[in-house]
Amino acid sequence: MIKRIWFVFLFLVGFFSEISAQDSLQSNLIFDGWSVGIDFGITQFKGDIKQSRLLSKTEINTIGLFSLEKRINSIINVYGQLGKGELNGYRNHSSYSISETTNNLHDPYNNYEGGGEKFVANIFEMEVVSKIDLEELYMYFRPDFHKRKSLNFYYNIGYGLVFFESIKRNQESNSYIYAYGYDDLGGSYEKNLDRVKSKIFIYGLSIEYDLYEKINLELSSIVRLSFTDYLDASLMNSLSSNDSYRVISFGIKYKL
Repeated sequence: MIKRIWFVFLFLVGFFSEISAQDSLQSNLIFDGWSVGIDFGITQFKGDIKQSRLLSKTEINTIGLFSLEKRINSIINVYGQLGKGELNGYRNHSSYSISETTNNLHDPYNNYEGGGEKFVANIFEMEVVSKIDLEELYMYFRPDFHKRKSLNFYYNIGYGLVFFESIKRNQESNSYIYAYGYDDLGGSYEKNLDRVKSKIFIYGLSIEYDLYEKINLELSSIVRLSFTDYLDASLMNSLSSNDSYRVISFGIKYKL
């Protein structure tokens, strides 16, 4: 999967580079200040079912993002974005014993076998985000400041929705414990129903590098704070009621 993502990304860099190298026609005012972007990255979940605080290969997954962005002025850009990916995490039984949360395990059907649990969630997100150019903002108050020519530093803040379905299993046997967005009430415990929806608050930093006149490369680390405790199909009263996840992504942006 990772190799395919890199292949697609390198293809897009070459494709957009070829376009920007050609003689450009006079730009249409309709597209003035607009750009499109494609990003690929990893997700890192933070919630009830999480063992490590650091990036662990067993607790990260992948995501793809598509964005349409409009430059409002020298300080603010606004973009709409769609993303599709997965979240996952695990937690050993010993960590529950240490934190005294064993009695708070979310196990409505008494399927937990005592050897730890894990989850996987499929997510689809859509959001609207304001992107603030930090150096341009600083220059507004300090006009004598000299901005870097090729690097741009942004703070992103926005709001959106995430649609998800999540299933939790025992670590050792991989058997079902509980799910959210599945037909458990109908007796088909692993049959998908309509995805569950939650609002998300978005914040984080991004860096853009001007590769060519019309092409930028972007590296970002953006947090999605949800308004649900069920992204990991688990509800624990002793822990935070707002699951969240970080998206660390690298992508390419083409100016229309």
